[in-house]
Amino acid sequence: MLSATGLLFGALLLTILTSNLSEDAMNSWGWRVPFLIALPLGAIGLYLRLKIEDTPMFKAPVSAAEADPTPLRSSIGEQFKWIAVAFGATLTYGVGFHTVMSYMPTHLKKVTDFGAGEMFVVTAAILLPHIAALPLCGSLSDRIGRKPVLIAASAALVVVTYPAFVLISEGRNMFVAILAGAVMGALIAGAAAPLFAYMAEMFPTRLRTRSVSIGYNASVMIFGGTAPFISTFLIDRTGSNVAPSFYLVAAAAGAVLTLFLARTNETGHRDSLRQT
Repeated sequence: MLSATGLLFGALLLTILTSNLSEDAMNSWGWRVPFLIALPLGAIGLYLRLKIEDTPMFKAPVSAAEADPTPLRSSIGEQFKWIAVAFGATLTYGVGFHTVMSYMPTHLKKVTDFGAGEMFVVTAAILLPHIAALPLCGSLSDRIGRKPVLIAASAALVVVTYPAFVLISEGRNMFVAILAGAVMGALIAGAAAPLFAYMAEMFPTRLRTRSVSIGYNASVMIFGGTAPFISTFLIDRTGSNVAPSFYLVAAAAGAVLTLFLARTNETGHRDSLRQT
């Protein structure tokens, strides 16, 4: 939720700057404004991070001298299968977030005739439903389980991503573009809200943090963080403005396949999680 809120604020700030400053002013000093605004926010985040304490469940092994001296080796050696599941389950959110929410303003500027204000409206139409859907999807996953929500959201994205990109990339009808963006934003929330609880519940306490970090960050680094570059590359190579949708469809299909094949007991460590 914080990431999406930050993107929304950044899109709003960029729209304000580009609407009120000349191109020369933006190139000269205007581009520095977002960084200056981010400095105190970064300091607040650092302060909170340094002051956060581990939960009693994680402190207990340390107090009892039971901490694993080689947690990385233990995670990979003992939990490799489930790390791979975490890697695959992250594909929809990792690629979806970076393709639809992070890359979309660039995509709109590249392939449509929308002005700065219109691009912000479409971007906001993606981010606001995403932010609103996150707690709803999280609550739903508490009731019916993590996997059903993750699978349903990923499968839905396999179906709707291509037509949604077609409607957005045509750049003719703002209402249609807004509707298409809102649907994708909400579905990506369905792939995000249950994800971290799903991954955490796969691993025992002593290996949980490392194992989740390896699976999630490797997936986002390899496939998510490269999504804007790959999207641009696909457009240039295929000549199709909707080519980024192919990448997201493939990622979502990979997540569905992973989740179907993974025989995870997602309640296996839930009791211990409630104690953390």
